[in-house]
Amino acid sequence: MGLLRSITGIGIAQMYLTNYDTASMQYHKALAISKERGHKTAEGLILNNLGRLHKRKGEFARASRYINESNKILLETGKINSYIRGKSLLSEIQFDLGNYEKSLEMADSALSISQTLKDYQNIVRVFTNIAKTHAALGNKALADKLYLEAIAVGDSFGIKAN
Repeated sequence: MGLLRSITGIGIAQMYLTNYDTASMQYHKALAISKERGHKTAEGLILNNLGRLHKRKGEFARASRYINESNKILLETGKINSYIRGKSLLSEIQFDLGNYEKSLEMADSALSISQTLKDYQNIVRVFTNIAKTHAALGNKALADKLYLEAIAVGDSFGIKAN
């Protein structure tokens, strides 16, 4: 696992530095190793990182394919919190595409699972996404209410709402 974490960490750093080609190369290297070793959870997490990378590049269809593949694996391996983050990321992609109703539908699904599991970090993330979407739709009062709810949940559990 140490080698995979190191390679993936380099990929994450390169992604944040906008060195997308280098990040992609590192992710694909880590993906090959995870598949070779049969480490399904790592494979799912790396596919999620590839999805985030392509979202950042504005390649939304490719990002969605990686995230959907990741979510299938994460659900199979029981990594539900990571699965929820993937669903939230798919919601963000729909937002970026201007598909606000689809974004809300996906976010509501992620929120329901997060609330059932009492996954407060994901609850804050999803409330924030839902609020942002309602703001884009012109529902300012609802957006403000949801932002305040995200902040309140975050404050209660030491999580910063964006």
